[in-house]
Amino acid sequence: MTQFRVIYVGASLSGRCVSTSEVLRFAGKHDSSRWTGREEYELAFVDRDIRNELVVSISHARAQRFSYDPTSSELQPEIAEEISGLERADGIVFVIDGQIERWHANLHEFEKLQRDLRSRGMDASKKPTVFQINKRDLPSYAWTEEMARHFYADRCAYVETCAERGDEAIEAFRTLVRMIRD
Repeated sequence: MTQFRVIYVGASLSGRCVSTSEVLRFAGKHDSSRWTGREEYELAFVDRDIRNELVVSISHARAQRFSYDPTSSELQPEIAEEISGLERADGIVFVIDGQIERWHANLHEFEKLQRDLRSRGMDASKKPTVFQINKRDLPSYAWTEEMARHFYADRCAYVETCAERGDEAIEAFRTLVRMIRD
């Protein structure tokens, strides 16, 4: 089986950790997945759509810091490690908090993603990306086509998800795996 690396990115409180938990639960590996020590899980999926070994990770340190210079020699090690993880990733699930009041936090995090990959000589728009627009069940949800124009990659898809249910988070994950394989 081929091993793919998938990383979950998004602003703080966007739902990236909950989404990753849903993927782990779906894989039946939540308790038995091998923890590699840095918010990274190695999973073997045998599913009707997914028949691969995957490394699933969550970007935490970058989301916790509002400002940093990715080219600095004084960059914190955990942030440098996450940027390396982004560089190695075969695909990205960018979790967007769909509440209107979180618009600027989402945009800022996406700009950081682009900048961090650019600092490594990579173009973020070249990586397969699923934009998982979360929290569509909340009253302040306000995703529009206008907003979608700001979140784009050459190979991307948009999946709206609900904060209360995990099935749509699994669909976002499956969509990304199909994009990586194709």
